[in-house]
Amino acid sequence: MRKLWSVLFALTMLIPLGCADKQEGDNPETAENAGGEAHGGGETGGSTHGGGEAEPATLMVSVPKAVSELGYVPTDAALLISFQPQDILNSPLMAEMDDPSRMQLNMGLTMFEAQSGIKPENIERVSVAMWPGKSGLMPPNAAQMGVPEMDAGVIIRLSQPFQLDDLKIKAEQMGQAVKEAKVGDISYLSLESGQPPVALAMPDANTLVIGTTTGMTSLLGPKTKGELLTSIDGSAMDQTFAVVARFNPFRKELKQLAENAPRMPDAPDATELAENLDGLIIAADYDKGFKLRTKVDAKNAETVQELKSQFDQLREQLGQAKDGQMATLKEQYNEELAGEMKQLADQVYESLQANVDGDSMTISLAVPESAQETMQKAKEFMVKRMRNSNNAKQLALGFHNYHDTFQQSPFVSPDPDNQSEKLSWRVRLLPFLEQANLYDQFKLDEPWDSEHNKALLEKMPEFYKVSDDAKPGYTQFVASKGKGMTIEEGKKNRIRDVTDGTSNTFLFVTVKPEHAVPWTAPDDLDVAIDKIEDTMKKLGGVRDGFIAAFWDGSVSTLKTENIKPDTLKALFTIGGGEIVNWEDYDPEAAAEFDLSDDVDFDFDEPEKTGADVEAVPDTELKPIEE
Repeated sequence: MRKLWSVLFALTMLIPLGCADKQEGDNPETAENAGGEAHGGGETGGSTHGGGEAEPATLMVSVPKAVSELGYVPTDAALLISFQPQDILNSPLMAEMDDPSRMQLNMGLTMFEAQSGIKPENIERVSVAMWPGKSGLMPPNAAQMGVPEMDAGVIIRLSQPFQLDDLKIKAEQMGQAVKEAKVGDISYLSLESGQPPVALAMPDANTLVIGTTTGMTSLLGPKTKGELLTSIDGSAMDQTFAVVARFNPFRKELKQLAENAPRMPDAPDATELAENLDGLIIAADYDKGFKLRTKVDAKNAETVQELKSQFDQLREQLGQAKDGQMATLKEQYNEELAGEMKQLADQVYESLQANVDGDSMTISLAVPESAQETMQKAKEFMVKRMRNSNNAKQLALGFHNYHDTFQQSPFVSPDPDNQSEKLSWRVRLLPFLEQANLYDQFKLDEPWDSEHNKALLEKMPEFYKVSDDAKPGYTQFVASKGKGMTIEEGKKNRIRDVTDGTSNTFLFVTVKPEHAVPWTAPDDLDVAIDKIEDTMKKLGGVRDGFIAAFWDGSVSTLKTENIKPDTLKALFTIGGGEIVNWEDYDPEAAAEFDLSDDVDFDFDEPEKTGADVEAVPDTELKPIEE
């Protein structure tokens, strides 16, 4: 990327990129029809492109609708940006826009409608042309920055007719001083309040031309078909977004930029490119996927061959990076999704091609329509993965708030004489997880599978859900149960009882869907130290690993195959005296699978304290009796 595009960026620093080469099936007459009779009068002429010297051609008023705005592009234009607003607003790219940006965009559209009276949905296409000229648009220090003096105009194509008189009324209502003037037979309004003054014209009922008062002659007057228009393939103007740039008008400034550009290793000499590149056309289209074409024109074939060589090196590097990245997909996603993503990456990579035709090179790239669905699946997968880890953090926080309130844990021992202990610790945490109303629905003096309490099984909160593969009302969040475990018969373990270290002892873990338990039942994970391999087979729930919450409140996602049996034993026992040796766990895998530092969710509600919980009305909270 740096070898090729950094140089092009230095040469096109003033150019927002976007436009396209002629595609098969395009109307061969479209580009030709941009020549002919001039606006405001003049002789009809023809033009040629690609062979011999072309006679200067004037432009017709009756150019096809797809390229009608070309008739207002000045002869010496060096830059043309053209786009279809509605296609962009409806594109997948806009769907990813953050709320502040979307709000700012909507405010801008609302302001435009209020000031002009034109509904944004009636704008078919917007084209911005720039050309050399002293207009007052450039900042005072532009010359010192190497930015040339430029004039600019905007051509807006409307789907519904509009009248210049309506614009005049709007301008006067806003307190603008309005003067009327003409270029040939075309009238325009000059808004004298602006600096520089802005001019508005409507050559026809569906075309609005905006520019400076000094630039209206260039926009509306007779003109010949200059270098920029000659280079345009008519199909480029039918793309969602298009940019055409010619470098000759600003050759001096481009050389200055190239001389000051950073020198990149193995990159072509920027100064030579500034001298030898003639122009750039880039087009993007969102019809059934995303298509991008970039065409570079040079003065000679040698320059193009040098660019092609740089492109080939870049493509090879991208291919190697793609293959390396694809190799890890199965670890990051499930097998089916990883296969879809690999197929998509291969398809996009194969579409990245460069073709040389004499002194021009065209680079093409295509992203299929199916990419949006595949990337949405990947996004949802990662959100779900992060949500599971975040849910575990919430549960761990609820546990600590419960412990702070009652100075004991919510874990219950399987005492057959105590009916209140036949409800899960997950039920006891509900008031500390903003679920006091659900907690109040339980009959605490009845077991979980009583007629009344069993009906609440279907009301399992979402934060107890890990995967869709578990039965409804079943959770994969379980604590260890057995001798020396978090839950042990006859004991009600507290934080002070975790002598192996709270950061090295599991508080609870996730298991595979087939080992999920009813969320209200006092069922958990039976762990036998002498059969730890059997326990290891039950752990899971996320990819080929499991989520583990520790007694200190931290949460990690661990890969089961990287934990040795002795390490797993030490992590489960709360006071066995074992030493947890994390060096036995693959450091690279640990870093890859540990989400404790990756999840950063902001909660609107503050953490609950014991006082907060006791203040909840009609909530019965009872500590486990000694």
